[in-house]
Amino acid sequence: MANNLRDKVVAAFKGFIRTYKLLPVKERDLIEESEYVGTFQLFRSETEWSRLFYKKRSYRRLIDLVDRLFHGQTDSKFVSRCLEQVATEWIEQGYSTDDQARLEQSAADFLEKVEQGIKDRVLHVPVEGLKFGSRQDLQLAKCQLCHNHPDSELMKAVRQDRKRFSRESEEFDEHYSSVEQAPAFFRVSVSGHSGRATQRSTEEVDLALNVLRFFLGSFYFDIYRQPSTPRRMGIVGTLPTIGPHSNVFFAQADVPIEEQFPGMSVQYKHLKLFELDYRKIENLNNNSILIRINQLLSSLETGSGTDVARRLLRTVNWFGKASTASSIAESFLMYAISVEALLSEGQTRKETYAKQIATLVIRHDSKGLYPFGGYLSSKFNGRLSKASCKKDRFTIVNDRVVELFSYRNDVAHGRVLENEIEPVNLLDLETLVRNSILSFVDGGWDTLEQFKVWLNQNLPQ
Repeated sequence: MANNLRDKVVAAFKGFIRTYKLLPVKERDLIEESEYVGTFQLFRSETEWSRLFYKKRSYRRLIDLVDRLFHGQTDSKFVSRCLEQVATEWIEQGYSTDDQARLEQSAADFLEKVEQGIKDRVLHVPVEGLKFGSRQDLQLAKCQLCHNHPDSELMKAVRQDRKRFSRESEEFDEHYSSVEQAPAFFRVSVSGHSGRATQRSTEEVDLALNVLRFFLGSFYFDIYRQPSTPRRMGIVGTLPTIGPHSNVFFAQADVPIEEQFPGMSVQYKHLKLFELDYRKIENLNNNSILIRINQLLSSLETGSGTDVARRLLRTVNWFGKASTASSIAESFLMYAISVEALLSEGQTRKETYAKQIATLVIRHDSKGLYPFGGYLSSKFNGRLSKASCKKDRFTIVNDRVVELFSYRNDVAHGRVLENEIEPVNLLDLETLVRNSILSFVDGGWDTLEQFKVWLNQNLPQ
């Protein structure tokens, strides 16, 4: 497949080169009204300045094919830069498109330039809002959450970065000091040129944080200043920082950090921290559901992800948005969307969601919600505690979900305003949504069809 794609890139490059024109600058307005577009590259002849022009369609096809060949490792700006370098040499040397050997060589030169800019990198992303009390790492999606200490990889990168910017403004010292106070950082391996790799690492860390929020979050208890504060977890320095510095420290893979000048500086906000101690890390690392979530999300990177894996990615991201939303109304709507992203097949009635969620969270005969438990409103919890059999528990949960999804529809259509939503409704919805998603993952189904077969076999009679 890769060789076939590479051949297509070579063919597209040849097609692109054949569209190149070297025309006087004064013809710019005329040609840019057609299917051609010009580069910023200028050439000086004896009498006038000229520019390079090319067909937009040929350019777009080449960019798209390169993106498919090096998926997630390039972007159009980077590829355009490589392309312009080779195409400029072609024009300056006066090569002919009739020379097939030269076309092949120029295509190879172009691919080599792209590949030289792409490297395997290990990126270190400081996080805030956590008190990380364990030397043991925690795997979340493709990332490792690591304890920050004087000899950590992050601190080695910071020390190297200090050397790099030793002559810069003293204001940068505040950034370095802030990073050193960050209690934890994510370590993630990606491939790509520096800009794309930084972007990809940030996306991976955002996903990892959403997985962590999924296991720890409680928006309701954060509002009322209780200990759980996952909505305050985030990448350090997401607020505007000084100059060109970003929130990522990167190092080339397989090269000791001490031999590099990796990274950039960040700003650290001091917030009340969510504590992860050794015992919590142990429990999470041994949690079979978290392990399966990591496997499903990571499978998407290799192209082997199932429909359930793709659904889970959307679900976890919506849950993360819900747990960090600024209002109860937004949070309420996003929690509902989170479970819909997993279970929906287009337009789905609230009664169907109720049946699915109720069956998932009462899978076992024991009291409480399977498999995570969690906080519930006193009225709902009291009714569940008094239920004498599994069928009664199903009916109670089913009726509550129908009621909550009626609120969800009222919020979505503007019939309910922010101050009209009771916090206890948000509390019940979050707990039911989380447990139904975790129960679904624990079920091990690869398709929604497999789940529906199980569902029909396990509805309480």
